[in-house]
Amino acid sequence: MFEKGAVFFGVILLGLYHDTKAQCGLDVIYIADFSESISDASRQILKDGAQMMVNRLEEYTGIGELQQNSLFGVILFGKTVVKAVDLQYHRTKIAIDAQIAAISTDKLNSNTRTYLALQEAKIQFETFGRPNNKKFLCIATDGATYPHHKHEDTLLRARELLAANIPIIVVRLQNDFGSAATATQQQMDTEVAVMSNYNPARVYESNPMTWTPAYLTLIIDHIFVGSNPAGIDTSCGGGGCSCANGYTYIGSNCLRCGNQVGCVKIYDTFEATWSQAEAICQMEGAHLVRWNNDACYNDIDQFISNAGYIQNRYFWSCAAYVKYSFACDPTCYEFINDTTEGTGGKSSGGGKSGKSLGGGEGGKSSGGGKSSGSGTSGGTYCYTLKYDVSNQLTSTSAKNCGTTKFFICQKGCY
Repeated sequence: MFEKGAVFFGVILLGLYHDTKAQCGLDVIYIADFSESISDASRQILKDGAQMMVNRLEEYTGIGELQQNSLFGVILFGKTVVKAVDLQYHRTKIAIDAQIAAISTDKLNSNTRTYLALQEAKIQFETFGRPNNKKFLCIATDGATYPHHKHEDTLLRARELLAANIPIIVVRLQNDFGSAATATQQQMDTEVAVMSNYNPARVYESNPMTWTPAYLTLIIDHIFVGSNPAGIDTSCGGGGCSCANGYTYIGSNCLRCGNQVGCVKIYDTFEATWSQAEAICQMEGAHLVRWNNDACYNDIDQFISNAGYIQNRYFWSCAAYVKYSFACDPTCYEFINDTTEGTGGKSSGGGKSGKSLGGGEGGKSSGGGKSSGSGTSGGTYCYTLKYDVSNQLTSTSAKNCGTTKFFICQKGCY
């Protein structure tokens, strides 16, 4: 447990080593208690602390979507929960700074529903976290869960995060209204113990409240330099892959702008246009399926084959005209230059003949043997993955983007 005596000395000493770089950045979520027992002035201090954490992460890893960068989210809670900085939308330093500046210091009513904040953090990590970056959660709170009967829910949510290899660091805040305002000291102690996984190095006692921003900064320093007493892993790689919400893990071969996207989900009970399908995928933190190497395409092909369809099926992919472009997600546009188009020997990253985005042998290419440029002028055509029951192979087929088809979503694991 860290107390105030070593804070400023630690910050100054560790500040000498800012050139030290972690192997990879982190996905970080900071949860701040904005309940009634936190004064207006203290809520401002917690807001300032969020900005100081972001600034320190920027120094060590940079903020951004590259694997060496860190991402940062902020959740505020009281009786309700507010995603002040959303991992889905705010993925640059400029965007995060603007969101933090816009945080209101108004209280979020009287209750302390810690379990709701932990639940929202888990959803954010699962849905919008990066598969090849480690994660950790920092929560700053001054009291136990209230209403009291929700105490067990907080313990359950904390254990779920720990089971997903997401460590939690707790900053215990000074209670502005005295010890009587804390629900029960015993419950508070239990919640802190469970959230920190009974590791005192993951608990920081911030008393007085004004020291909190320094502690939050020190947490980042401890992780990236020195002994890292909390044991927060900054190495690259997922260390195993978990897919949630009906997604299936198909392997580590598929990439989206350099990050693994090995979780896929088939939508085959209703159809949508290309843009509608992408919007549905985005609601789950995913995008339409893409491939940029032979092994990935073969993994997708095998996944579709394993579904056991008895009729031909067409599934929207991320690919669209211009040929070989994965254009469904403008934040990650990728283009594959396949010089063997039309030779029947190589796919657009696909392996078996007949799988290229506009090449392959006659009858199996996009448009049934035509080049992908045939009929696609004007950019109105997008590419499906066609599963042919007769030969149990998947090939690409250009279709008007406004027609409705089944579709496949794809995202990273956590």
